[in-house]
Amino acid sequence: MAASMVHRHLCRIAWLALTCLSCSLPTMAQEPEATPTMAPQAEEDLIVDDFEAFAGTGAWNGFDASDEHVTSGEWCARWSLGPTTKTVVETSPVTDWSEHDTLCLSCYSEQATNAIIYLLVYSENPETQGIDYFYVPILVNWEGERELAIPFRAFRSNRSPQGWDAVDKLSFTVEWQGCRFVEGTVLYLDRMALRKQPAADRLVVSDLEFDIPTWQGLQPSSSMVAVGELSGAWLADAQTPHIRTTAIPHDWRGYDTLRFWLFSSAADDTELKILLYSDDTATELIDSYFYEFTVDWEGWRELCIPKHLFRVSRQPRGWDHIDHVTIAAGGWGLTAPAGARFYLDEMCLTREQGDTLTVGDFESTDTGWEGVTRSTEQAKSGEGSGKWSDLERHPFIRTVRIPADWTEWDVLEFSLYSEKANGQPLLILLYSNNPETDKVDSYDHRLTVNWKGWKQVSLRKPEFFAVRQPLGWQRIDNMTIAGSGWGLATKPDTVLYIDDVRLRRLKPLLEVE
Repeated sequence: MAASMVHRHLCRIAWLALTCLSCSLPTMAQEPEATPTMAPQAEEDLIVDDFEAFAGTGAWNGFDASDEHVTSGEWCARWSLGPTTKTVVETSPVTDWSEHDTLCLSCYSEQATNAIIYLLVYSENPETQGIDYFYVPILVNWEGERELAIPFRAFRSNRSPQGWDAVDKLSFTVEWQGCRFVEGTVLYLDRMALRKQPAADRLVVSDLEFDIPTWQGLQPSSSMVAVGELSGAWLADAQTPHIRTTAIPHDWRGYDTLRFWLFSSAADDTELKILLYSDDTATELIDSYFYEFTVDWEGWRELCIPKHLFRVSRQPRGWDHIDHVTIAAGGWGLTAPAGARFYLDEMCLTREQGDTLTVGDFESTDTGWEGVTRSTEQAKSGEGSGKWSDLERHPFIRTVRIPADWTEWDVLEFSLYSEKANGQPLLILLYSNNPETDKVDSYDHRLTVNWKGWKQVSLRKPEFFAVRQPLGWQRIDNMTIAGSGWGLATKPDTVLYIDDVRLRRLKPLLEVE
């Protein structure tokens, strides 16, 4: 029974440490602790330690077996922080964590002491001189039971850990720089487990709870919160012109929209830029996707930015290689404000669009199209369309508000209204400029306006022909429709209305048995 009690105690400790890690970050602005989150139970969790059989074995020296505050089984691990129990270390019974992405731990705290504990996951690299490990802070700012799920992305690296497939041992400590030892802190740890979160229509990029320490320029705050218990406070000035994190999911394929909450202390029209770095080592400068917006509100607002609204800088590697997220108020052509205060909370990706993506509906005055004016004279759907006339003055219409990567899309569709069937020639250009060529590269399709009224134009990618050496369908810079230039003869009586511009995926044909 003693062995069972020890093992139970060990499990409980591990769970507690993880729970602490997920726990709410401290309210003090300089402290990097995080708030725990409730973790859904998975059917195939891999138990690291259930703390049922460590008593009397010498394992987890500093923990005591306890049958109080048990989450599962009969025993858990009790850790009473004292002068001789400031660090507890144990060899990890599971060494390969690579098939999972989340560490789960149950932790009961007798009182909220605001102690700061570090959880270390050692992964020694023989090619380095010092000790290599992943680590994450835990703030004990709760009383009672907490169940936590800590994504591996919340752990930071010290030196060069070999990887999640080579875990050597685990440690809980309050002796490091950044820790806070508070005598009287008592924790009960149970059921330390590894979990693989299932694929979903929502992917958390940063929850701004326990992963705030991974953000450069953010401080934890509990005074302004949109979701959960904490947010990241940002005083945007010359000293902190931008905030940044690399602790994110790096493959964004399959998701359509970036969402996050942003609190502004004043509607002062501060210009901000989001940069998603996707660096191609074959280019000389840094490559990225970016989006600019104006802070014209006060208080909280959830921003929802479809991926196709991000513009391209140079040659990003792709949406499957996002290196880090940066939000800037200074640099990159922006002038840092005198001291605007923002709070950032819960950033995630969502999958919403299905098999079609609308890139032009002309329902607002900000159409995103150059060369057209919004009109209610004609509309294929909704109330508005984009009117294009006087082609001598406006030889083309253009939008950059399209996906940069068209590899997942098969068809370009739009509705075009003509007042006359006058034979006006049009050229549809999808720019995919190759910097190694002397002139502009694109995919083109020619069209003649030989109809009156509305017509739906539906073009599959093979119907476009390549001009020069376009980079590929993974890099579309803009969509242009030309009625003058490019060898086209302009008809002075041409008046067109464009509506319902969208991309569509083709459904695979069913195989006949």
